Amino acid sequence: MLTITAEGHRPVTHRFSVADGETLRLRGVLDPHGPPGGLIAGRLILGVLALGGLATGVALLVEEGDAHAAWVNDYTDANANRLEAAQLAVDVTMGLTAALGVAALVLLFLDEGDSSIEVGAAPTPGGGVFLARGTWGER
Repeated sequence: MLTITAEGHRPVTHRFSVADGETLRLRGVLDPHGPPGGLIAGRLILGVLALGGLATGVALLVEEGDAHAAWVNDYTDANANRLEAAQLAVDVTMGLTAALGVAALVLLFLDEGDSSIEVGAAPTPGGGVFLARGTWGER
């Protein structure tokens, strides 16, 4: 294994095998590190979205409480539907807020050097899937 380094650049690592008497020519391109704070915009956007989602979730919890009180006082289909819609809205909003909050925290602690993150979400029957994976620091 050979690692090429230079100040202000990301290191380049090559893994190779060479037989006895064999020569090998390697070429590496050093990428400069991005500007400091390159993830600041993403961190701020996700943080603001998470806080907005939390505020919306709290407002929806109040609505859910009002809908539950109306349903307890008057067992009608309209009040039951209002309560069910409020409960679903709270569940979806809080789930998205949690996902945004986790993403914001990951970006907050993400090393801007040799790190990466992949985030994905997909609906599934009866719910959804959220996946986040990445590498931190040197590989």
